[in-house]
Parts: sequence; C-alpha cells; structure tokens
Amino acid sequence: MQPGRTLQKKICESYNRTASSADGVRLFAGTGTTNGLIFASTNSGADWVPTSAARISWASIASSTDGTKVVAVATKGLIQISTDGGVSWWNTTSPLKPWISVASSTDGNKLVAAAGGDAESDQIYTWQTAPVLNSSVSINGLLLSWPVLWTGATLLENSNPTSPNWTEVTTELIITNGQNQVLVAPEQSYNFYRLSYP
Repeated sequence: MQPGRTLQKKICESYNRTASSADGVRLFAGTGTTNGLIFASTNSGADWVPTSAARISWASIASSTDGTKVVAVATKGLIQISTDGGVSWWNTTSPLKPWISVASSTDGNKLVAAAGGDAESDQIYTWQTAPVLNSSVSINGLLLSWPVLWTGATLLENSNPTSPNWTEVTTELIITNGQNQVLVAPEQSYNFYRLSYP
C-alpha cells in the first residue's frame, strides 16, 4: 500500500482483527462480535470473500509471510488453522481458554497464542507442524527430503511398517536449497521410511 493511500473497500466497521502476507496481497479480517466471520482477500483488498472458519467471536489473526498459513484464536476457547490461505480450516488440540492474541513464524510452522482473564485462565500455548517427508524416484534411487529448519528430525527405515524395529538411516545427508536430502540406493528403496521428531 502506498503512503497516504486509503482503503478502497470496507467489509464492516467491526472487522478489526487483521493479518497480511508480507507483500500485502493476501489479507485477512475477522470480527470479535458473536457469530463473527473471517474474510479473505487475494488481491490486496480489492475483493473480499467469507472463509469457512467457524462463526465465533474472533480475538486475533496471524499469517505466514506468504499468506498461505493462517491462524485465528477466539475468546470462546477455539484456535483454528488454515494451510491453504483460508479456504479450509481445522481445529487444534489447544485447551479451551479465552484466547486474546496469536503470532506466527514467517513460515507459519510455529505458532504461539496467549489467553487472558483471571489468573486461572492465563496461559500461553505453542504449536508447530510436524515435518513432512517428501520422496521422488530417479535412476539413482529414492530421494528423500525434508526442510532444514526441522533440526531435530531423524530419518528412520524399516522393512515392515507394522514392526517397532525402526532404525536410523546412516546414509550421508546433503543439504540443498533449504532441504535435507538423502539418496537411498535402489536395492534399499523397497524399505519404508518416516521421520521421527521429538
């Protein structure tokens, strides 16, 4: 938004819970009124559409840098997360507290919410997504990768996924473009692989 430029469209005077992507293209606005909605814009506020988030009194909204991951907290105890820019939402397993604020890391993988009110309800809740293991097949074998930011993740393998005997993969780890990568030889590609994270 240019300095001094005014908003071109208002949704409602009470929509005062807002979040934005770093470039200001993806915007989110919610209301603290009863049965409140969360609206989303993908064109810097020129158009707004209601999302499928719960209709509740929203207290705070936060977004990842790219605007694809959004979190919203409600004063009635609900925390909802979207990983597709507000198209779909799901509930976290957070305790039922009167949440008043929320913040997100730049990638949207780590969140923190704070509850207010009396001393018994004061609480800080943190949440983070589990690392995702990606795989692709080449003539050289099976390439497994996951984000470098998950420093505590360990790659495990097992010939039988129902067996508890998972062992750590000792193949050399290569870091490329922010991804941990392990190339599994073709003769080992018939094993099962997963990430272990504390």
